[in-house]
Amino acid sequence: MGAVGLSVLAARGGVVGLPREASLADLLSEGAEAEGLLSVTWDPVEATLILDEGRWNALAGRYPEARVATGWRAIRFEALFDFSVVGFLAGVSRVLAEAGIPLLCLSTYSTDLLLVREERLAEAVDRLRQFLTTTPTPR
Repeated sequence: MGAVGLSVLAARGGVVGLPREASLADLLSEGAEAEGLLSVTWDPVEATLILDEGRWNALAGRYPEARVATGWRAIRFEALFDFSVVGFLAGVSRVLAEAGIPLLCLSTYSTDLLLVREERLAEAVDRLRQFLTTTPTPR
């Protein structure tokens, strides 16, 4: 794998907590048309959505029971990580923890994303870029 870069997704995002039994059929059927970030996670207790705020605003009326945290921005690592990579998220999480920057981690099949509060975005990007230029490339 080559050097790891990063990019910042354009749209502000929201993190939405719903009861596990909430129907997400409309969201999922329309999901293929979503241009920005859309992640749905179910665990034994709840369902969590991570999506662009504009998309959430269009759906919010359907989910009056939602718990919502807006103002997040997504940082996407520009690298293809296979499942043998060890410690990358631990390293980037440590860098942000040392700066007191809260984060949410999200992984796709091929790469990782971090969500940070918009007011801390510039600082997070600066610290992560410094980390990526001074740390050996994950293998």
